[in-house]
Amino acid sequence: VSAFEKENVPPGYHPLIRLHDDRNNKRSLFFTSNAGNEIGGMSQEDGAVLHKRLFKLVCDSEYIYKHMWEKGDLVMWDNRCLLHRAIPYDMNKYRRVFRRTTVGGKKAIKGPFVTPSSLQVIGE
Repeated sequence: VSAFEKENVPPGYHPLIRLHDDRNNKRSLFFTSNAGNEIGGMSQEDGAVLHKRLFKLVCDSEYIYKHMWEKGDLVMWDNRCLLHRAIPYDMNKYRRVFRRTTVGGKKAIKGPFVTPSSLQVIGE
């Protein structure tokens, strides 16, 4: 995190479990490996232990889709219920191109949401 970000970007707080689907109330874990380990209502140590256990669970091969890329492939996913990368990859060796499409609908979680008008370009 840069000095600019520390000074100008407030910390974000998100629910650990969020509603995934507006229709059938499925829930999913909502966290990443590189986010803070703090979990509301828990000590930092207990939060780190739970975070590590949950991350180990979601990275179990039973829950991972591993795509074997071929030229011309197009993969689409639901961003509300996945980790973008369960295993490391060489960013210098492989090129990744992303295009984002957003489907409108009811917001499933409460909290601060980023809107296009609130985005700021940093260091282009």
